[in-house]
Amino acid sequence: MGRMSGPFTWDELKKEAHGNVIVSPLGAMDKAGEPGKLRIIRDLSFKGRAPFSVNDKIIKDAFTTKWGTAAMVIDLVRASYYFPLSILSP
Repeated sequence: MGRMSGPFTWDELKKEAHGNVIVSPLGAMDKAGEPGKLRIIRDLSFKGRAPFSVNDKIIKDAFTTKWGTAAMVIDLVRASYYFPLSILSP
């Protein structure tokens, strides 16, 4: 299907990525309220020996985080009731 490649040696990976390679470690944490179940985490703030992390390269002004409120969720649900998404889609 062409969706995955590799495995690559480090040199092959750098060549494939044109030298721009940032690797973030994976970890596993317990799922809250679910004993014995784990969730996968990816530490995008990890720098290791690199001068920067993945998070360091994100332009924060271009990707601001806006926290929703319960009132906003209610408005979305109410709007989807009166205007189902199926009639809004092209």
